[in-house]
Amino acid sequence: SITTKYSETCEEIQGIKIYGRNMTANATGRDKKVIPAGNYYISGINVSDNSIVTAGHGIHLMGARNCQVYDNNITGKNYSNIDKRKGKYDGIFVENGCRNINVSSNMIKNPARGGIFAQGDSNLAMITKNTIIGCGDRGIHLYNTSGVRGEISDNSIRNCKKSGIMLNRQCSAGAICNNRVESVSGSAARGIVLYDCC
Repeated sequence: SITTKYSETCEEIQGIKIYGRNMTANATGRDKKVIPAGNYYISGINVSDNSIVTAGHGIHLMGARNCQVYDNNITGKNYSNIDKRKGKYDGIFVENGCRNINVSSNMIKNPARGGIFAQGDSNLAMITKNTIIGCGDRGIHLYNTSGVRGEISDNSIRNCKKSGIMLNRQCSAGAICNNRVESVSGSAARGIVLYDCC
């Protein structure tokens, strides 16, 4: 059970972060030792059965491979008006070249931006059986050459402001099927949107 709140000393607020890094050049640590260039991705992590109430991201994956995110309960709450990132937090955020991430059976309520958002050439195995309620932007959003190898399926999305499911900027999915989208409310709201070479 995790609760986060805004702090001006925290660079980015999140309940759980799974983090690897692709270093394109050598770096020197504080101990003056050299860390050689390489892809230091993290893999094989299961994130499950967590209850997260967050003023930021619920679960954030960067540079991760072969991970599963399932059966989590994530609620966005108490976003700070002085947080410069206030509107940019997601229930589950996947970025920076993640590979083979399975996102299933999560309950996500009231995220500031998206329920599930993948960007930056990230590829997921599937997004299935999630319930997403009351997001400030889109329920499920793939952006900037990201994709789902299998299905975006059996998700329930309601009361999101822009769209239920959106693929934008050269994104792909094996299939989008058996999803239920209700009560998207903004002026340009749509149930499912594919845009810009998807």
